[in-house]
Amino acid sequence: MRANKWLHFFDRYGGIPLLWALGLLRRKKKLSAPIASFGLLNTAAIGDTILITGVIADLQEQFPEAKITFFVGPSNVEAAQLIAGIEVVQIQVTKLWQAIRIIRHHRVDVWLDFGQWPRINGLFSYFAKARFKVGFQTPNQYRHYIYDQAIPHRYCHELENFRSLLCPLGIVGSHAPKIVLPQREKSDVKLALHLNPGGSQAHLKRWPESHWVALIDAVTKQGLQVFLTGGKGDWPLCERVKKQCAQPEQIAIVAGQLSLRETGELLLSCVALVTVDTGIMHLGAAVGCKTLALHGPSSAKRWGGVGSHVIPITPKKGYSPCLSLGFEKGCTQSHCMEAIEPSQVMQVLFEEIEKEKTKKRPLSANRGWLHPIHR
Repeated sequence: MRANKWLHFFDRYGGIPLLWALGLLRRKKKLSAPIASFGLLNTAAIGDTILITGVIADLQEQFPEAKITFFVGPSNVEAAQLIAGIEVVQIQVTKLWQAIRIIRHHRVDVWLDFGQWPRINGLFSYFAKARFKVGFQTPNQYRHYIYDQAIPHRYCHELENFRSLLCPLGIVGSHAPKIVLPQREKSDVKLALHLNPGGSQAHLKRWPESHWVALIDAVTKQGLQVFLTGGKGDWPLCERVKKQCAQPEQIAIVAGQLSLRETGELLLSCVALVTVDTGIMHLGAAVGCKTLALHGPSSAKRWGGVGSHVIPITPKKGYSPCLSLGFEKGCTQSHCMEAIEPSQVMQVLFEEIEKEKTKKRPLSANRGWLHPIHR
């Protein structure tokens, strides 16, 4: 919905008064035992869905016998299907009454709405058959009226916001996001790159094509094989970049060719992933791939991948993130992404590759294999 200005318009200016009115009609309830089932709602965003895996792990630890039903949309259903031990139900936001009927078919004890701003999520939550409903009270979004307990949405890492929805249950979230896939043998010469971000402000999060070309030429010169990931819509960008590279024979475009699960398995076999801020960044982090994340308008402190194996790379000068919920109107051009120099990324990448190679060889053979990168 972030990328559709008309849906966003009607969601805000129609949804706010509707939820306010529905809130007047609904009497708030108190949480009561027993709790045997949960309904979770997140209608979009691969990255958000992967962050929610940490919250699901917290629920499964505290309520091991409880049934968890996750209501998702078409854009994040593949991500939800990677989560073990839950039921995934797909709905379509644009088919309002059909979605409401599907939701009402499931009766749960506790309902958790992970939507930060969409009023449509609040409408779905209103009609959900649940004894206790929790959702966000986000500043200036006016969507919190129908919840039994509204949790303040803060400027912090989004995982912490998601964990805060568990507070009414007395749970302090601690699990990191994780996707478990079959292990793959890691290759020191396979590198994954994800070029294209998503969302309404995707143009602000793009790294310039010329920067990608410079990075690819540097790594292929060192003998690495590059895999360009993405969806079907990312193929033209990948093809343009590949044609500009010095050694295109060492570049494989897999954008649109792999499922999300297969992409995760590919990342497990790669020495590292270099990516803009998008869902694949969170997938790489969740499967345990060394992830170098390029952050410009979006702050790593708000939206970064989780884990010590995730390295955020930001501009050295003039860095002032302007995106929080993803649709704000800040800068009109991606100057901050342009300010991330290819040499800056190369230095971090080559250092991390060297660390991986050092782990695998005897101490007596601990000698550099890459050309030195001068700081």
